[in-house]
Amino acid sequence: MITSAEALSIIREVPYRLPAETVSLAEAAGRVLTEDVYSPSDDPPFDKSAMDGYALGGGTGEQGAVYQVAGTAAAGDVYSGLLGPGQAVRIMTGAKLPSGTEAVIRREYTEEKDGIMKVLTRETQSNIIKQGENFRKGHLLLSKRLLTARHAGILASVGISRIRAAARPRVGIITTGAEIREAGKETGDGLIFNSNGPMLAAMIPGDGGLPINYGIVDDDAASLNPALRKALGECNVILFTGGVSMGDFDLVPETVENAGTEVLFYKVAIRPGMPVLFGRKDNVFIFGLPGNPVSVFVTYEIFVRELLAVISGTELTPVTVSGRLSETVSRKNAEREEYRPGRCDKGIITPLSFRGSSHLHALADANCLYRFDQGTSILEKDSEIHVRLL
Repeated sequence: MITSAEALSIIREVPYRLPAETVSLAEAAGRVLTEDVYSPSDDPPFDKSAMDGYALGGGTGEQGAVYQVAGTAAAGDVYSGLLGPGQAVRIMTGAKLPSGTEAVIRREYTEEKDGIMKVLTRETQSNIIKQGENFRKGHLLLSKRLLTARHAGILASVGISRIRAAARPRVGIITTGAEIREAGKETGDGLIFNSNGPMLAAMIPGDGGLPINYGIVDDDAASLNPALRKALGECNVILFTGGVSMGDFDLVPETVENAGTEVLFYKVAIRPGMPVLFGRKDNVFIFGLPGNPVSVFVTYEIFVRELLAVISGTELTPVTVSGRLSETVSRKNAEREEYRPGRCDKGIITPLSFRGSSHLHALADANCLYRFDQGTSILEKDSEIHVRLL
């Protein structure tokens, strides 16, 4: 059995990277940018107005000053004249400043009648955004990273319409267990609904992946082998859930080894999720995740997300914060690192009721995981701890 740090080190040393492809910004969210992007222009590309108001050709808008209104500059239009002293141009937010502009006075500080604008309230700032004030041409706009909608907007703002991004990893989900039925189907005595498959299918796109569901497979070689063969031909990553522990029907380790998989680790000193398996066959990576749903959630969060980042050419940086524990929590067995659900609010970490790895509902109100380090059996009230945000 290895530690979680050792397991993560093995995952980070995986040499394979997904190929890059050119995609439009409409396809960018959820993709990993494979090369740094530099701005092709200044931002803003010209001096512009920060307000709706008047561009002033002389002075800075002293109270009582009057200006002859020479025209209008709307956003997207350019006023071609040169503003002289005592002249003003109506201007809209974002419009390019006319030549000769010394300041912009906001409209609510003025009144206009018969082509004459009078300043009612003194302006205290220039209301001008200078060319390149945000950044200059050649500025590092975005480094390699998982892209979100806001990144697409940033790229579009400087005229970039297409980027180089890693191909989206195809992630197969194989749910094992003859006792499992899909939600919406009839169940019966001794049967349970499939929560792992839908949960993983919902998590994978958030890490840039494309989930491929291979359904529920019985715990026998005749069912497991063809499911694995099919997934090996179609996926970059395969996730088994269940069948990795020590029971008579836990055949996933044997199945993946018989398929020629190099097992890189099997069993990690964490709770929940100890019997997690990770292996590689050529350029396809296989996880055997435990069957209990909280174990699946935790091992995906810690290990699978790491792999998806690595093969996409980026680094996973989990968001962690510190806070004070609202109550004392303890455990009997401190042999493994342990993760439990919590609620982080305004610097206070509240442990949530948790009855073990089958208690999926414990995650309903959780927004973080708090951790017992290996060898630690008690976390005291008011102690400062670090949590991983979900």
